[in-house]
Amino acid sequence: MFKKQTGFTLIELLISLVVLGILLTLSVSTLGGLLHKSKLNTIADDFRIGILTAKMEAIKRNTEIVFKPNFTGGFEVYIKSNKIKILYAKVYKGTTLNVTDEIIFTSNGYVYEKVNSNTINYPLNYSLDNSLLITISKNGLVSVSK
Repeated sequence: MFKKQTGFTLIELLISLVVLGILLTLSVSTLGGLLHKSKLNTIADDFRIGILTAKMEAIKRNTEIVFKPNFTGGFEVYIKSNKIKILYAKVYKGTTLNVTDEIIFTSNGYVYEKVNSNTINYPLNYSLDNSLLITISKNGLVSVSK
């Protein structure tokens, strides 16, 4: 008499491993996209904080404050009259900023009138498929869109 064998056959085990490998591959690629998007949102939040810091410092110090981004994705905030730095953000590796126009906030927190349009746009690119648009209005409001 033969005993009934229990357990998995080699073919069942191999099929399970192949399915598991496919699922892992899909999840890793999705996770990579989420990490890029998360990094870009972090950079946009840092820019928003820098711009709002410049606006608040202008009001607090009752003087003109400059927000100056650089093309590598960092920025600095400083007093216009003596260029004393208040805040400096690190450069983000792999990030490019297409515009490096400075924003000058007046002592009442508004953007200096040399700006010709109602808004200033900063297109921020982290990779080919991940980009955001940071928009600053004349009254200093900051918005981020995709």
